[in-house]
Amino acid sequence: MNICLITSFNYGKYLDQAITSALKQELPFDRLIIVDDGSTDDSSTIIDKYVDRPNVFVVRKSNGGQLSALNAAAAHVARESRVFFLDADDVYPFDYLKCVVNALSSSGSSSEFVFCEEHRFSQESALLTSSKTAKNLCVQTIPCTSALVRKFGVWIGNVTSSLSISGELFLKILPCPLERDWMSRADDVLVFGASIAGVEKTYLEGLFVNYRVHGANAFCGRELSAAELLIRQAVLERLFKWLCARFQLPDKPLAYHVSMEYKFFPSHLVKHFGLPIRRKKSLGFKFMRWLGI
Repeated sequence: MNICLITSFNYGKYLDQAITSALKQELPFDRLIIVDDGSTDDSSTIIDKYVDRPNVFVVRKSNGGQLSALNAAAAHVARESRVFFLDADDVYPFDYLKCVVNALSSSGSSSEFVFCEEHRFSQESALLTSSKTAKNLCVQTIPCTSALVRKFGVWIGNVTSSLSISGELFLKILPCPLERDWMSRADDVLVFGASIAGVEKTYLEGLFVNYRVHGANAFCGRELSAAELLIRQAVLERLFKWLCARFQLPDKPLAYHVSMEYKFFPSHLVKHFGLPIRRKKSLGFKFMRWLGI
């Protein structure tokens, strides 16, 4: 079962377009879950237009932020499903689901965590109609990065609307109790959670979703202040500590595990995902010193 999960707070001006893009997929979603996080605008009226559809399920809750909205959806996600995330201000091209399903099928991948790229737009005329903009879609497999992420804190994924994960993984990571830390940018919980859990990731390079850039984006297009950086460091530390406890892992990984994961990480993606560039050819003592372990 392929599920599209839309979470929204006061995004009524964009919500109808997001819902429509999910419902009009060339390969239909089996279920659409909409979580209204206590909106005070016209979101409820917009959602009411779709509640009678048999494949649409609506969760209405008091405002608690993006992570709380994801947590609220957990009771309605089956382990055998795959969950596709769509922010209420973003838009799927009409063939997005079909492209993802076909790419995974043709590559033989059963990856629990899949992500593609984002096409940033601010004007409706700039929307991509098709997810596949290149003739050849490149399916990149990224093996386990648990030790690498615990060591370097690297973010191996992309924006919320580009992500899809198995229901099994969804329910391994969520519900997460750190709701006040992640009222926005809760995709970090999914991206870091999947890495620390040790799952293989699949990067669909050349496949795109429409990511809207506007004045209300929480992080896109701006630098964080010194105070915001300190707050972010603190919430990341809490998240990593919780994830390590959840998956029964030490906060500090063994040097051997870090070096082995680095060895098998796709070399052409090292810089792309912010891993330190390896200067030493040896995986011995000098490399361990370079890793700072």
